[in-house]
Amino acid sequence: MNSKVVRAVLIAPALLAVLGGCVYRSKTVERTTPSPVVMTPAPQQPVAVPAPPPVATVPPPASVPAVPSDRVVYPQGRWQLFGDGRATPYYWVWIPAGSTLTTTPTPPTRPAASAVIPQN
Repeated sequence: MNSKVVRAVLIAPALLAVLGGCVYRSKTVERTTPSPVVMTPAPQQPVAVPAPPPVATVPPPASVPAVPSDRVVYPQGRWQLFGDGRATPYYWVWIPAGSTLTTTPTPPTRPAASAVIPQN
């Protein structure tokens, strides 16, 4: 056989195999749904919080008596709050120093409502 024919017969399939791989590709596409991504926080060691130190309460000095919240005390006397806020309105009464109340003071009278007539 002719050497040209032998070369063509041997070289042609090799060239087709090499060049055919560049031209021909099979389309294999994976069609899968991705799994959901679940993120969990890393486990943490429990934190031990020390208990706060006990608070020492100091009682008031024995020479100063406790004053109720319905009184405002001055050296000359005191203001004292009377009334319950429902049946009797709240009202303040001045009580001079050294005096004591034997009865509850009567609440002040309310001013009479007066009608104001506009003048033209």
